[in-house]
Amino acid sequence: MKITAVIPVRYWSSRFPGKPLANFRGKSILEYVYQQVVAATLIDDIFVATDDERIEKAAQAFGAPVFKTRSEHRCGSERVAELAQNIGSDIFMNIQGDQPFISASVIDQVASVLINEPTLEMSSAATPFRNVEDFLNPNMVKVLCDQQDTAIYFSRYPVPFKNSGWKKSKNWSDYFGAYGLPDLENAAVKKHIGIYGYRRSVVAKYLEWHPSFLEVQEDLEQLRAIEQGVRIRMVFSSQDSPSIDTPSDLEKLHGAKTSR
Repeated sequence: MKITAVIPVRYWSSRFPGKPLANFRGKSILEYVYQQVVAATLIDDIFVATDDERIEKAAQAFGAPVFKTRSEHRCGSERVAELAQNIGSDIFMNIQGDQPFISASVIDQVASVLINEPTLEMSSAATPFRNVEDFLNPNMVKVLCDQQDTAIYFSRYPVPFKNSGWKKSKNWSDYFGAYGLPDLENAAVKKHIGIYGYRRSVVAKYLEWHPSFLEVQEDLEQLRAIEQGVRIRMVFSSQDSPSIDTPSDLEKLHGAKTSR
């Protein structure tokens, strides 16, 4: 069984233009992500998928193979799908290019689920929330799962709704202010890590499926698959993998420790 890892990267970002090439401890964010993927043991080959020449040149400079994609893709999964049309692998991994601390062991975990369960079509990862501030941050995506660890829903909004808290507060400011870590633990809500595993048959459909209503509302590409009835099995890790969405995120991470 052949597994190909893809780091889909675009240069322009409304919140942080040029983010993948931003300097982080002497290297670009993209190079850190690439090195973490290289350290995973189940990956057979790796590609940076981009339509931007600046990304292409930077990736080639640190030795990463590059697959040039079309420019009209709306999400990373569509870039992976285009590459899958040209690569004969069984499983494709999508590792988002803004997570310099993505753990090689998490990458292997997400791949292992698809290797060990042939009927599964997709997999992803999550970690516990460590503070309420992250839970209330729309850049930190929330995931709720069923009892088989299959994702029910992903949202930027603080889910699930805590009805008992609303009955006490009756206003949004007090409602959100009353949240504590025990509430998050009891609700079993987790913080999504930006990684996906796809069986070949599913990733190919990303170019056939139109963006779904929920995907567009939340700006979350994985909801396209969920609305098509695809099961996404989640694996859980104690290791956080903070993403860099804004320049201030980058400043905060300069003092963080790398996960392995």
